[in-house]
Amino acid sequence: MVPTNFQAVFIKSNMKFATLQTLFLLLASTSTAFPLLSENNQDQHSLSTTQSSDIDIQLIESKSGSYHDVKTAARVARTLVHRESLTNLNTIDFNSGYPVSFVEYYADCDNDGKPIMLVVDMSSSNRNIEQGSKASLSINVGNHQIKDKVDPHYIGGIVGSTAGSPRVNFKGKFVDYEGSQTLVGACFAKRHRDSVVWYPNNPIHSSHWSKFEIEEVYFVGGFGDRAYIGILPVDEYLNAKTFDEDDENYQKFLFGDETEHQFNEGNDVNESDETSATTSLLQSLFSSLKSALNQITKEADVHANGRRAHRSGCKEHM
Repeated sequence: MVPTNFQAVFIKSNMKFATLQTLFLLLASTSTAFPLLSENNQDQHSLSTTQSSDIDIQLIESKSGSYHDVKTAARVARTLVHRESLTNLNTIDFNSGYPVSFVEYYADCDNDGKPIMLVVDMSSSNRNIEQGSKASLSINVGNHQIKDKVDPHYIGGIVGSTAGSPRVNFKGKFVDYEGSQTLVGACFAKRHRDSVVWYPNNPIHSSHWSKFEIEEVYFVGGFGDRAYIGILPVDEYLNAKTFDEDDENYQKFLFGDETEHQFNEGNDVNESDETSATTSLLQSLFSSLKSALNQITKEADVHANGRRAHRSGCKEHM
């Protein structure tokens, strides 16, 4: 129940908070509607990877393998984009003319390799784009929220070496997202729980969902002696299938007979975990709303005190 003083603030300010839509999404985040990331969630919006097809075992040169063909590189790139959730958005600053780059949230909610992003209209990157700047995205291994557990193993990659791990750069443009706003909101919150307060129609900043339409792909699989480096045909990338971390053939390709290796050991999600995460998410939103309401109350009090002081001053001069 909302405390009485909160009710008073709502009545005083006469504000119709559009965040009720966001709050509804969060209240609906039960263990069914809002599961944590899990390898068992295999619907379109669960961020699970697709099953890998047969793998050319002849490529194996070590436990991590090696490759120099476009087809495998496209699959690695698709897997990278699907696993990770942070990207550097690169634009040209319209004031100085210098290139600038800032970390942004994204999610591969449609499982098609095209990052979906929550764009805050007032952000400097968005303003640069509105002023005519071209844009590109850069994604590398490790680009995810700190508490996320993401498999760092890739064919031709070296775990623990940033230079020896895959990264990709996309050139392209943003287009308005035309899919379900409800589904993309639920999907996005699985990777970025704090983002819900900036969802479209929030009372803080104007925002909208965008999808990055890819026009050019440049891929670096790691070190050149064991991985592909170069341009990937866009169609090859978009049509590629991601590697499934649980696929037996893929595990054998990476680790030989050591198929017992589990990157997510101890990361099983149970109902208690999901309930706890949902509670934490709601508490986070409530805390944000509370802070916003407290700020509104303070501003209203300052305004009221100023008006009282002004009236008092007028009376003294009468």
